[in-house]
Amino acid sequence: MLRRCGDKDRTARFVELWTLKEAFLKSEGQGLGSGLDTCGFAFSGTSNLCLSPARSGWSFFLATWPAAGRLAIACRARTGVSLQLTIHSRQPQRVPGVEPL
Repeated sequence: MLRRCGDKDRTARFVELWTLKEAFLKSEGQGLGSGLDTCGFAFSGTSNLCLSPARSGWSFFLATWPAAGRLAIACRARTGVSLQLTIHSRQPQRVPGVEPL
């Protein structure tokens, strides 16, 4: 999938895939040490995410954050439970003598 991306989009798509995998593995309590090759994601169209191998009950959220950052959330819900996600954007608090990266 990454090879099919144009040069301009490849880096952004790589970061998205990494972020999704990291969110999923951490939500399962495994962390990155279990190996990023234990799961994969595919993008279908412009907004559909597919986890491979498929696991039921999982929902994923992927967003672009200001300054080209990515945010991924992985959540496993019980059947019949609906999830609501609210994101509040806030400027980081400045600390004297410390410059943000």
